[in-house]
Amino acid sequence: MNAEAETVRSELLVKQARMARVIELFRVQHLSTDAIAEALGISEEQVCALLDEAERGGW
Repeated sequence: MNAEAETVRSELLVKQARMARVIELFRVQHLSTDAIAEALGISEEQVCALLDEAERGGW
């Protein structure tokens, strides 16, 4: 696998893991998007975008 493909794969794995964590915090622990953003060190906009994407993808 070339370096570019490995980088893309790595980025996708990170995004998948982050999405899974956001979903867990939102659906299971019932945290607000603001609390999730603070806990993960990302913006609330990123949290909302991940939740929207997860819903479109059937997570």
